[in-house]
This record gives sequence, structure tokens and C-alpha cells, in this order.
Amino acid sequence: MSVRSWPLSAEDHGGVIEMFTVLIPFHGESAWLARCLAGLVAQDFDGPFEVVVVDNDTPGPAPSAVFERYRELLQLSVVRRSGLSSPLSMASARNRGLALAQYEWVVNMDADCVPKPDHLHRLCARITAAREESLLLFGVRRFIDSSRLEEQAILDGEVEWEKLTEIASPSNYGIRGDRRMPQLMQVASSEHPWAYAQTCNLTHRLDAACGVGGFDESFDGAWGYEDVEFAHRLVTEGRVRPIFVPGIEVHHHDSEGSGRLERRDKRMNPNWHRACELIPGFREFSRDRYRAIDPSIAV
Repeated sequence: MSVRSWPLSAEDHGGVIEMFTVLIPFHGESAWLARCLAGLVAQDFDGPFEVVVVDNDTPGPAPSAVFERYRELLQLSVVRRSGLSSPLSMASARNRGLALAQYEWVVNMDADCVPKPDHLHRLCARITAAREESLLLFGVRRFIDSSRLEEQAILDGEVEWEKLTEIASPSNYGIRGDRRMPQLMQVASSEHPWAYAQTCNLTHRLDAACGVGGFDESFDGAWGYEDVEFAHRLVTEGRVRPIFVPGIEVHHHDSEGSGRLERRDKRMNPNWHRACELIPGFREFSRDRYRAIDPSIAV
């Protein structure tokens, strides 16, 4: 893995460690990446933060224009990777981001998600209240009608976030509202809290991530579950406490690829099998969970 060990101290930053590195892997629609970055520009947060985008071989020149525009508005770093065997290389992309991260807390986000303006402020308040405890902070995602969310409106602060129409998304098994919500409310006491980890909205300390070796890159090439296995190691090896933070929301757009990913037959996904092999008891727990969501899901 390409993750470095934690080298920073308060002295390295003149006595202050800045708060957040927002880490965003990207492959796909540039317009949605622009909306995501616009949401970060619009943050109502006084502290400095950086944004690291890892571009997994996105074709065409369009991302370059987005990157150049937002370099003027954000502390933005971009890693452009080419020649990948698969754009579904999320674990190695996040490891590249971790290797570049300079700040104490890593805010994982997806390029097709947009945070509300109070996202970083709410995270900061919860982290500050924890008094240096190492946490794994879970937030929710709202699946929205993207036709009502424009980049310039985000930048201008003109979006009425609570009025955005929620949709029944393929990414959420056709359910309105984050399907994890009942479990997230009790994630701190869950038998398998890692089962609800999604890196579209997941925050942790950088040193904790480096301490467990980062993401397992054997998950590259197929869809999902690298975040679940990573969270398992954070909790069991890194002794990180999982908590749910109400109000930490990202607004999710389903790309054309969302409906094509095989979500209803887990037997066809090598990443699901790998997670089941690496996490004790996860196969049985996962089967029961998916059957409760929809008996037609093949596990």
C-alpha cells in the first residue's frame, strides 16, 4: 500500500494542526465534481481545510477546466492517474489521498455528493466535544432530484437544501431516505458498526487510518466493501469509536453507472466475498441484513 505513517506534529505547523483534508476519488461526470467542489467552497467554516481529488483515469479534457477553476477557490490538490486496469480502483485512490493528506482529520466524500454549508462546522463541533478521542464519524446521504441543484446556486448560497426532492435510488435499493438510518442511530453499540460505513460520508483521523495500513487495495477492480473492511480494522485494530453525527448530510446524485452496478446479486461481487472472508461473522450478518431490506437480493 502507498500509505505513509503519520509524520506530522503541532510543531510542523507552527503549533497548530489544521483540521480537515477532504478526500475525493473521481471518475465520471465533471459537472457533478464541480457541484461537489462548489459545496466545499460554500462551507460556513472558519478553519482552513484542504481538498485532495484523485482522478481515476477520467477521459477527456473536461475535468481539467473544473480543476483549474476551483484551484482559485480552494486549497486544492489533484492527482490524475492514467492507465488503470479499472476505474473501480477506490482503495488505491483513497490511499493516494491519504499519502498526500496534511491535516489531522480526513473527510471522505464522493464526487457525486454535495455537502450542505454546515458540514465541516458540524464535524468540527463534534470532534472538539470529543476532547482528542479518536472517532469514526458516520453521516447520511440524501438521494435527490439533481435537476434542482445547480453549481452556481450552490456557490451563491441560493439552494434550499431541505426542499430538494428525494428520490427512490438504485444506490439505495429503491428506498427513499438513507436505508441505514435506523442502524446509524445505534451504530455505537452495533455488533457490526463497520457494516454501515460508506466513504461518501465518513470521517476519521489521519493517524488512525495510517496506523491500520490504509485501505486494502485487493478490493480494486470491483465495486464496494473496501470502506466496510477499512472501518472494521479502524474499530477492531485502531480502537476507534464509531458514532453517528446527526445533521451531517451529503446530497447524492445517481450517475448512469449506478443502476448498472450489480447490487442485487452479491454472489457476483468479489468484493463482497472478500469482505466476508476478512471480517469474522460478516457473511451471516450481511445476509440477514440484505434479506431484511429486500428478499430478492441474492446472497
